[in-house]
Amino acid sequence: MLDECFSAFGTMTKAIEAFLVFKGAKPVARLGISEKELPRVKRFCEKHKLDLEIADFKVTMDFDGEYSTKGYMVDRSSSMKGHLFVYLSKGKGDAERAKVAEQLQAYNVFGKILGYPECCRKFFVKNKPTEQILSNDYIIPSLQNSRGLEFPFYNNIFGRYFDTTLLSHAPCSFNCNASKKIGKRYFTALKGDSPGIARQVEDVLRSIVIIGDEIILLPKYKGRRKITFPHVLTTKKTTLANQLQKAKAINIIDGRTFMVGDIKYSMPVLIFN
Repeated sequence: MLDECFSAFGTMTKAIEAFLVFKGAKPVARLGISEKELPRVKRFCEKHKLDLEIADFKVTMDFDGEYSTKGYMVDRSSSMKGHLFVYLSKGKGDAERAKVAEQLQAYNVFGKILGYPECCRKFFVKNKPTEQILSNDYIIPSLQNSRGLEFPFYNNIFGRYFDTTLLSHAPCSFNCNASKKIGKRYFTALKGDSPGIARQVEDVLRSIVIIGDEIILLPKYKGRRKITFPHVLTTKKTTLANQLQKAKAINIIDGRTFMVGDIKYSMPVLIFN
């Protein structure tokens, strides 16, 4: 089933969301697709009896690498190229309710329809005015709310930069227990249908994450503070990414300090396990 979702939606992240809706694990999915993908998505939803609604707007995405959290909204009838947003649901009318809620900018209601936890909906509404003029990824406020150095891999949203994630919302903190429960439920559904894909997802999300001008993931790591890893995932080719690729080792001192060889770095570092 997941292979069919991938054929219809084109990326693993969107395929997993569509799969979770089909399985009834997720009430509604909101997905960005290109205009040329729409006929394929329509056929998929018709075949599997999923409700499909299309937003009255499209978004011209502002890409910085492979993934974007920012864009500019234009009318769906505009001649400008942009991503369409579609809403999928198994429950009758849920997709339409999601479309209307977003159109009315009723974000708390919208998040509830999508199945997001109340704490994370409140977090989103509180931080939206600032985030929409900054990065719009909610990473910094999530980080500011987080405690400690180690977090459940279910809450690792950084994998989305590499087309791998379980959560489609920004957790209010990386400790968020409500988000963890949702991520775990999604992972269980995925593992039941496609254990091989589930292992690949887990391999990426169980990683060391470094937040700088780039996002760096160190998957399949070993160790607690003195850590080794086989390879590096990075959103940009930077000096730090190159050093990590060569060293294949990092010494984490605390949540904002680590060393690569003899060089000390001061930037956020998180351990997802």
